[in-house]
Parts: sequence; C-alpha cells; structure tokens
Amino acid sequence: MLHFIFNRYWHICLLQESPENTPYSITRFFMSGLVLVFILVFEWSFSYYNTADLGTNIILASGLLLSYFFYSYALLFLKNHVARLVQTVTALYYTSIIIHLFVVPLLYVAPYLSNSHIMSPMLLLIAIV
Repeated sequence: MLHFIFNRYWHICLLQESPENTPYSITRFFMSGLVLVFILVFEWSFSYYNTADLGTNIILASGLLLSYFFYSYALLFLKNHVARLVQTVTALYYTSIIIHLFVVPLLYVAPYLSNSHIMSPMLLLIAIV
C-alpha cells in the first residue's frame, strides 16, 4: 500500500503524471496534511529560526498548508476544475512530503558543513554527495 502511494506521487514529482490521475480520498488528504505538518515542525526545529513554543510552529505549519489549499482553490476556480481540489491538494502535500524527506538530512548536516568547509573543501563535497 505504501509502495503504491509513494510510487504514484513520485511520478507526480517527476512530472510524469498529473493529480487528476490520483484517487479522490478525503482521508488521504487529511493524513498527508498531518504528516506534512509534523515534517515541517521537525525541520523548523533544526533551522536558525527556532521559536520556543511547539504550538506556534504547529500553527505556522497549519497556516502554510491552509494557504496551499486556498491558493489551489483559487487557481482551480479560475480554470473551472474545482472538483479536482482534493486530488490536487493531496498531490501537492505528498510531493511536498517527498521533497522535504530529502531535505531533512541536509538541514541536519548544514550547520556542521558551514563550519567545516572553510578548513576542508573536500569534506564539503563528500558531505553534499
């Protein structure tokens, strides 16, 4: 099941498929939103902008996801495809999850790389690869 979901949305990340070919699922929409909020809050704990309150980060991440929803609604409304809203936003959430999963290791090692690349450029190249 997870392989099917990952494979489907991976093809959307590679622009080989479109969101209209994904299943309409409200459950998948909300679950992907929750997972994306969790990943964003986890990433923001590694970033330089670090709020002291976990609740604030959750509210900010939820606001970001709501903006994705409303901007997608506005664009689909202009193209007369509002019926595809759930599929489009779900695809947007899943592709964001996939991209952010690749970003997490980079965010984790970025502070160490910025300190060490001055002394050893080869170490920076190896860490990036």
